[in-house]
Amino acid sequence: MSARTIPVVLVTVVLTMFAASAGLRAQDPNPLLGKWKINLAKTKYNAGQPPKNQVITYDMVGDALRLTAEIDNAQGHVTNSYTAKYDGKDYAFTSTARDAVTGQTVRLKRINARTTERATWFGGKQIGTVTEVVSNGGKSLTRTQKGANPQGQPVDNVQVLDKQ
Repeated sequence: MSARTIPVVLVTVVLTMFAASAGLRAQDPNPLLGKWKINLAKTKYNAGQPPKNQVITYDMVGDALRLTAEIDNAQGHVTNSYTAKYDGKDYAFTSTARDAVTGQTVRLKRINARTTERATWFGGKQIGTVTEVVSNGGKSLTRTQKGANPQGQPVDNVQVLDKQ
């Protein structure tokens, strides 16, 4: 190598390292990913009864987040699910609950690295939000639910879940 090509090679290597590190930061894992179990001692409900048990699993399907919530409550065993991207578009929300309303959709928005907001829509109207915040240490998840339940009662619940 000549003395002239060394600076060009060095600049190329440095730029490649910066590009690679920026790509890794862009692909940081979502702290929601994994399995979370409800901590009933820390969970507060203003309407209805909290579930007897709840386990939420978040995983990625391509570039979309999939939620699968397995819930044991007064209705028995219920499964809620959606697969959605953080793009503000509507994605189907499904539930096996007896009082579930078909046709609901969710829209996801990433507030920051540890906070997500999910808006639930039905018939062109927003019916609720769930704000999810993962703790700094990544060991707990706080889900604040606001809106109305299928009976029309206002909902302002706070669920705390522990990482499994």
